[in-house]
Amino acid sequence: MSTNTRLFQSRPWEQFAAFIENAGYTSFFLVSDTNTEKHCLEPFRLAFGEAGERYKTLDKCAFLWREWLHSGIDRKSIVVALGGGVVCDLVGFSAGCILRGVDCAYVPTTLMAMADAAWGGKCGVNLDGAKNAVGLFRNPVAVVVDPVFLQTLPDRHLRNGFVEIIKHSLLQDPPFWQSLQSLEWPIRDEEIESLVRQSLRVKREITEADPLERNVRKALNLGHTIGHALESCALDDGRDLLHGEAVALGLLGELYISAERYTWKPGWLEGISGLLRNFLPENGAFPSSYDDLHQRLFYDKKKSGRRILYSLLERPGKPVWDVEPGDDVLHRALDYIRIEMERHQE
Repeated sequence: MSTNTRLFQSRPWEQFAAFIENAGYTSFFLVSDTNTEKHCLEPFRLAFGEAGERYKTLDKCAFLWREWLHSGIDRKSIVVALGGGVVCDLVGFSAGCILRGVDCAYVPTTLMAMADAAWGGKCGVNLDGAKNAVGLFRNPVAVVVDPVFLQTLPDRHLRNGFVEIIKHSLLQDPPFWQSLQSLEWPIRDEEIESLVRQSLRVKREITEADPLERNVRKALNLGHTIGHALESCALDDGRDLLHGEAVALGLLGELYISAERYTWKPGWLEGISGLLRNFLPENGAFPSSYDDLHQRLFYDKKKSGRRILYSLLERPGKPVWDVEPGDDVLHRALDYIRIEMERHQE
């Protein structure tokens, strides 16, 4: 799979316009959601649908496919996804399927999408409560990063995206994540721009080394095994849980497993947990029983047969993957998440 995605960060709109003009596309399709339409696009009108993870479905893909087909899309068209991670996932997957694939570009408008979701070529939709169960590895031809969009985000959505920055920092040498502990919220615009660049650098290095997730790219799943299971439960129960909030909870659990399995130095787990408590959800984030959550784990794409595999940290900066910790330590990890949630809500 080609990884030659163009990243436009310096004078992004001038560069993107020149790219579109020189590429010779026959038509241009812009797709967004209602949140982006409201905050970033008025007075333009774009038909797409509601924002949010629960709308990332095959039905929405079918809606886009029909709209594009009836509007004359061809293999020299380009589709541009303007919005957050859900929009990039949905539009990237849909573009990869229509006519067996047309070019797609991403214009991320959320911190989550800028720092993580828009880069690396993973795109997909949910199916029967399973997160991203149907999808592709297909890189966009371009990603346009303009931090001005972050000014449209409420505090909760900024915190939501910051969790992926924390995750990326934990995969690198300790100075990156240690530097995050000294930041005070709300973060200044220039600090966010710098952190987005650092986060993208980590994501790019890993995905370009392993575009199809055969080995080192699995490290990026840190926090996502438990996190996706929690998110799937919340979707089914109708509870309001953002992706980054679910990953923050997943990180707490999977870092607990890491600390127990690899005998972390005193203070490591406590320090990282203290940072993550700033980004936990305010609402109840757990299903009614651990059994419900455990069942969701078997939807995870990293499983092998009936073995649930995790990405963990031997220590901050040294990720490992394809680890099977077992149910006993998982239950202790879930207890640890509950304790940290209670501390957050005090």
